[in-house]
Amino acid sequence: MRVPYKKRHLAAKRSPEEQQRCFMQLTLKDKSGHTVAETVYFFRKTKDLLLPKTTVSCKIKQKDGVCELTLLSPALAKDVFIEIPLQGARFSDNFFDLLPGERKTVVITSPQIKKGEELPLTIKHIRETYN
Repeated sequence: MRVPYKKRHLAAKRSPEEQQRCFMQLTLKDKSGHTVAETVYFFRKTKDLLLPKTTVSCKIKQKDGVCELTLLSPALAKDVFIEIPLQGARFSDNFFDLLPGERKTVVITSPQIKKGEELPLTIKHIRETYN
């Protein structure tokens, strides 16, 4: 079933400043309550958002060939990007939004990952690129 709506109507109910600071999370669930789809809607383009300063915390579980990161942020971290200097490493997810209080697990696989060896990784989000 398709439910029509107009984005302009949603934005019109928010002040210009609210449109720069707010987002809307939409979740579609089936009859048994399982999430079928999720998306986050921003009322402005990324360059026009007033994003909060925040820090992404990370817990690491590492074994040979696999590194599991659990990320958490107290405020919106838009466009989170994880980087490691290992050629050919594969990420289960990268370049995503981390909502306030949301835990996100990312699995990195590479034969170069060794248990007990420190993995030089960098986690950034777009707000950290501001001057």
